[in-house]
Amino acid sequence: MIKILFFIPTLGHGGAERVLTNLVNHMDKSRFDITVQTMFDVGIYRDKLQTGIRYLGGLKRYFRGNTVAFKLLSPGQLYRLYIRERYDMIVSYLEGPSARVVSGCNDPDTRLVCWIHGEQRDLRYASAIFRSVHEAFECYKKYDRIICVAETIKQDFGRIFRVGAPVEVLYNTVESDIIRAKKDEPVDDVIFSKDCV
Repeated sequence: MIKILFFIPTLGHGGAERVLTNLVNHMDKSRFDITVQTMFDVGIYRDKLQTGIRYLGGLKRYFRGNTVAFKLLSPGQLYRLYIRERYDMIVSYLEGPSARVVSGCNDPDTRLVCWIHGEQRDLRYASAIFRSVHEAFECYKKYDRIICVAETIKQDFGRIFRVGAPVEVLYNTVESDIIRAKKDEPVDDVIFSKDCV
């Protein structure tokens, strides 16, 4: 059985968090020993993980300025702070903070995967959560595979970062059967404030 960890900042109400929940819920539990771990123990999708998927919460409260505070620690120190077990594969399920933590793994037998969900825009934006541009390059170079959720994101990442790992596209999982089943359900009235229009 392959022991795999998915590491993400939170299981909040974002799209990547929802897609991660869909992905792990549909993985073959007879082939994978699945753990989902967050940097912060917050988010609406924690309760959506199916039985058989282990959840490890991180810090109990999300705090403003955490990115700045975490820059005081190296990726290796952050890795040791968060990840206490050995895994066959660790997936950083978002670019940025979780990618920095996972890159601190020094176990040569652990395969590292970084799943990129957002466009990086430019080098300054892409390296903002790192101590420096150099650290951003060094962190991403530690990964065995880089997965992007769209061809445009792959092109964007490749334009900014030249890493030795293969950069591939895997589209987000979508629960089409659930969407089709709910298409005819009534929707409660949605009221928008004037500020939203």
